[in-house]
Amino acid sequence: MIKLISSVSLSYALFSLLAYSPISSLAAPLTERSDIKQNEEFSVMSLRSGNINVHFHSFYVGDNNNVYLDPYDNGNEAAKFTLADTYLLHEGFSAHLGDNGALYFQRNDEGSILGFDFGERIASGYALELNGQSPVACPIEENSSVYSVFFGKGNGNNKCVGFTALALPNNTSSSSKQTSDAKIEDIAIIGSQKVKKAKDQDVKEADNGPSIFPNAVRFVNSSSPNTNYGKQFSPIVYQNQDTHVNALFNFEIPQIDEKHCQLHFHLDKNSNPIKVDGPNGIGEFKLYNFTSVANILTTWANRPGREAEIGHFNCSSDGCDYTTNITCPYTYTSVTYELSGVTDESYMKYYQETNPIEGLYLTV
Repeated sequence: MIKLISSVSLSYALFSLLAYSPISSLAAPLTERSDIKQNEEFSVMSLRSGNINVHFHSFYVGDNNNVYLDPYDNGNEAAKFTLADTYLLHEGFSAHLGDNGALYFQRNDEGSILGFDFGERIASGYALELNGQSPVACPIEENSSVYSVFFGKGNGNNKCVGFTALALPNNTSSSSKQTSDAKIEDIAIIGSQKVKKAKDQDVKEADNGPSIFPNAVRFVNSSSPNTNYGKQFSPIVYQNQDTHVNALFNFEIPQIDEKHCQLHFHLDKNSNPIKVDGPNGIGEFKLYNFTSVANILTTWANRPGREAEIGHFNCSSDGCDYTTNITCPYTYTSVTYELSGVTDESYMKYYQETNPIEGLYLTV
């Protein structure tokens, strides 16, 4: 058996760094890579948990060149778009904003809107934004179950909602199937794989079900209980006596059968750089589910309560694989899972990724 690397001096140096460095510098996210190049086609899918008329819908462009979240006005195929110098284009037409910010396309360049760009990475795509702002969806007057897209206040309907517009490279998005399952395959399900057994650790074998990845990762710090650190791409977890930094993972749950679900944690030292430490070089960690969902205002002081411990595993600088059976979340809901250190000096930092898989994910 390969002996795990351990060093008293390494642990001392690591926690000296933690003690004297601001936590924000330790957890600075890695630079995100955009898989969608200039003038490369992509599709767009809406994300809005809890709203069946908005969540997991493709963008469609009708004959009147307005944008809808369902086939409407003879726009029967999911639209394809490109970005060029922050202009959003569809079939040679450029994006314009009409009354109350209604998004539409026309060939005349006069009035074309600048400022479209890709924001944070979410699963296999990127948030499409206009000058850093997400869009709004509102039901149209003719059909309350069909929503149109705005980059502004919307049409005044009290059912207007903000949502995330997820740009998906063509090589990961499916064709314009209109079923809910097909839309889910575009974003929430990125294929599946068998999870290997960790060294000297008996774990449950992973199901070969579809994988769901977190749409937001945050952390909270007991030493700064009222500080919000925002979304991260590089989760950090550690425990040092009375100081705890825990990672929080939010998942948007698509339509599932709610019969058999598993939570997985996977790190591979041969993929992106990882840093894991603890007593004798082995960190000990636990997973919890929350009674409610963490959000952009969550801090250590106001984080949701724990409902139950749902996982317990060890990890080292060699990586780790862990699988545990969990109670399935409800369809079209959001859930939060917490990862925390157990033993003093347990430390972990890595880059959350979907391809190759690194970090926490669900199979359903």
